[in-house]
Amino acid sequence: MGYRRAALLSVLMLTLLAGCQYRWGNCSWTSGRPVFRVPYADGDHLGQLTSEIVSQLSRSGRAEYRDCDACYELRVCLRDCNLRNVGYRYDERGERGDLRERVIPAEARTLVNAEVTVIDLRCCEVVLGPTLVGASVEFDFDVYANHSQDNIFSLGQLNDREVSRDLVLRPLYRELAKNIVDYVLNTW
Repeated sequence: MGYRRAALLSVLMLTLLAGCQYRWGNCSWTSGRPVFRVPYADGDHLGQLTSEIVSQLSRSGRAEYRDCDACYELRVCLRDCNLRNVGYRYDERGERGDLRERVIPAEARTLVNAEVTVIDLRCCEVVLGPTLVGASVEFDFDVYANHSQDNIFSLGQLNDREVSRDLVLRPLYRELAKNIVDYVLNTW
């Protein structure tokens, strides 16, 4: 009778542990750091933000990144991206090169927000979030920029607004990824 109870208890215990996806040491904090996997962020069509998050996690020295055998999943969903004009100048397109009365935009700020959630993969529970984390980057542009290819690839030059907006995505995503990783590791 004692053998049956012990066997039943063992089977019950193994079922509970397996039901919560318990793993014997595969994703443990053997290094003293949490192990994350990072799926592609929703709304990140080129994977730039996801790449920056993985890079920031690895650089932090306080967490590990793995594709498999991770304890936690860091889910990110881009929510809103706003572009606002923040700097203006007088229009210099007068007939003799003098200033006109008209004011035109010359500087913009891009703001982006992302929803961040950390999920414990062992028992599929949310352990952090969902929380909105944001970042912003400012850039200059020239309303009358010529559209030659020489100017598009030079970050030191003033470009038109749309080209400048595309060029600013990398530093914007880098800042957002840094803020996300800081939030996750400092709130932990």
